[in-house]
Amino acid sequence: YAEQGYAPLGKLGADLDDPELVEKRMKAERMKAMAREIQQENKARIAAAPKKKEKEKVLSTREKALQFAKNVPKPKQKMRGETESEDGGDGSTNGEPPVELTPLEMLELQHRLDQAKVEAIKKELAGRGS
Repeated sequence: YAEQGYAPLGKLGADLDDPELVEKRMKAERMKAMAREIQQENKARIAAAPKKKEKEKVLSTREKALQFAKNVPKPKQKMRGETESEDGGDGSTNGEPPVELTPLEMLELQHRLDQAKVEAIKKELAGRGS
């Protein structure tokens, strides 16, 4: 043994019959048992409790405004015709009912009116220049 040097021989274990150690173990077991019982009681209480009703979502001011805007009726667009711009009139043409024009036809009509105005201005400027 002298050649090998120091060799640890091991340690002594705890005295399992020590009254203090036995008391500590008993106390820890009682605490664990009590915790299990309380946990089971809480689970039962939660299961038996009536479920809370979810509150209706309170709308923000912006959401209220958007909801209101969806329900507001859109204004009807007034159709412009040749008779209104020339006569300044009532939209009637020789006793005939007014004709509904498509947006493309309205644009073409407006284009012709604008061309006529441009021609009138050109004639006026040509008359002054001579």
